[in-house]
Amino acid sequence: WPMPSRTIRSRVTPARRRPEVHAALLLAVALTGILARPAVACIDYGAYQHWVTSLALSSLALDVVCVGDLAYVANGAAGLQVIDVSAPENPRIIGHVALAGTAYDVVVRDNLAYVAVGSAGLMIVDVSDPAAPLVVGGVDIASSVYKVELAGEVACLAAAGDGVVTVDIVDPQ
Repeated sequence: WPMPSRTIRSRVTPARRRPEVHAALLLAVALTGILARPAVACIDYGAYQHWVTSLALSSLALDVVCVGDLAYVANGAAGLQVIDVSAPENPRIIGHVALAGTAYDVVVRDNLAYVAVGSAGLMIVDVSDPAAPLVVGGVDIASSVYKVELAGEVACLAAAGDGVVTVDIVDPQ
């Protein structure tokens, strides 16, 4: 049996045009295009960073600062060590100086090393000859000094009981 054909008519009302909706949709599409860029391959830094060697020291290495090919190490009870690191696979101690206290921190500027030496305060070491560093001055304060930073012509010390102590370093002697 053949079915009679019928035409179905529906009445669809067009949606009202709303400019703010169109603008929001265009913005969303644009941002999706900008933000959905292909991912960049991650760099494997393991190929660049790797252990070269180590150098045993006579006491704890508590801080290190590098200037050029030299590493200055606050070496605890052993004082200040100067290490040549120009050949990273073969670092070598080229100079050292014993200090009155425990060397906790070091900052180097203009051939002078400023060393926080715990109960002995701040020691200033001339490192113009890295093979023969020489203590040229210092400041003994009531509290132990564990950290030193330089700000212009002032050394700022983290001193346990005294908080922050400032020291004029214009003339290090």
